[in-house]
Amino acid sequence: MTSDQASPLVGDLRDTWNSHYAENLFEHVFIAEVLQECAFVRKQRVEVLRAEVDESGYDLVLSLGKVTRHVQLKASARGGSTKSVMVNEALQEHIGGCVVWMLWTEDEDHRCDFTYRFFDTAVKPLPSKVAKNRKTKEPKPNMRVVTPSQFERASTVGELALLLFGPP
Repeated sequence: MTSDQASPLVGDLRDTWNSHYAENLFEHVFIAEVLQECAFVRKQRVEVLRAEVDESGYDLVLSLGKVTRHVQLKASARGGSTKSVMVNEALQEHIGGCVVWMLWTEDEDHRCDFTYRFFDTAVKPLPSKVAKNRKTKEPKPNMRVVTPSQFERASTVGELALLLFGPP
């Protein structure tokens, strides 16, 4: 490809062949949203650490003052068919373990528009329902199923920051 050619189109981010690309995109947008909310609105600095692998149950560590959150990120298209998420039970072993489920859509400016769901493993333990492999239907003993009703809702990143870190 020459320098004046555009890279191939991503296509629909809902397509499974785009899943790794979409995960990375949503993680970066999420980090940017949280950093902006905390810096410009709350006037606070957040440290961000990224896990190279997520076998310990978390994707990110966010620290603000004395609050540390080990965050497992999930993303689904808003209005899509996802009825629950699978959460690694190792997440509850970490300080401030939580799940942030980002429900996304593309806004009129062609940017991610998120609403959030939040599950705090320090407040309530993960459900006991063991997840199953979607293809083989075999149990995944270290994974639990969490349904939307078990999450707290946050319509904005400001509401999510309050759930993550408390008041400024």
